[in-house]
Amino acid sequence: MTAQGYVEHRERVLPEWVDAAGELAPAYAVVIFDHAIDRLYDGIGLGDDYRQATDFSTFTLETHSLLERPVPASEEVLVRSHILAVDAKRMHIAQEMFRPGETRRSALMEQLSIHIDLSIRRSAPFPPERLARVRAAMDAQSAWPRPRGTGLRITLAE
Repeated sequence: MTAQGYVEHRERVLPEWVDAAGELAPAYAVVIFDHAIDRLYDGIGLGDDYRQATDFSTFTLETHSLLERPVPASEEVLVRSHILAVDAKRMHIAQEMFRPGETRRSALMEQLSIHIDLSIRRSAPFPPERLARVRAAMDAQSAWPRPRGTGLRITLAE
């Protein structure tokens, strides 16, 4: 975690991650968000070390993406991960992608994840000390505004 309360991840868009228009393809935006969520989990004590030591992990239940501005090949992006809510087993996380130095967002990924006991492949409550760490991280982010566009659903306007 940073002093500002969020985890940042920087990554360069690889040439093989762009579409025919020369812009970051949606599938690879998800890859970058996935790398960023790994950094968040490491920062709050739910990463690979936790999984290996405890046989517990998190699974993604649902995602929603907004691709708002193009990102060209070889461009570096910055992803900020925000924990929006947590309960005994689940976390609601929003991740915003920016081109460094820009304030207009390029993309948003929102996800609902659940804590899992890998030995039985079923959901399980967070251990109290891990839940406390997640809540502390969320509290550290409380000064940040809720990312615009979270909680939307896909629909055709009638």
